Amino acid sequence: MPEVRVSRHDIDNLVEKLSRLELDLTPPERALLLFMLGVAADTIRHAGPGRHGESLVRRSEGQNAPVVVTMAGDVPSIEDEFASAFVAGPAARGVRLLPASVGPAPTAD
Repeated sequence: MPEVRVSRHDIDNLVEKLSRLELDLTPPERALLLFMLGVAADTIRHAGPGRHGESLVRRSEGQNAPVVVTMAGDVPSIEDEFASAFVAGPAARGVRLLPASVGPAPTAD
């Protein structure tokens, strides 16, 4: 499976784009996005060193990128994935769960 290396620069660019998008979000949309970010942060927080299998996220102290996502085949459509992610039952099973590793915390320069 191909890996996508996500740099600190990539993360900062996405933060900038999301901050512009935030101005157009309704309160429920904003709440949903904040919820998703919280789920991601909680998942990352509970990822232990070298753990893999039961968790989508593992911690890797030796990687040189903040995030490495393992893509499964073709790149999923964000629209389709997002629409299916919050549907209980069979529709949610179509969501691709992409395993990832997170690197060490950024150091202060």
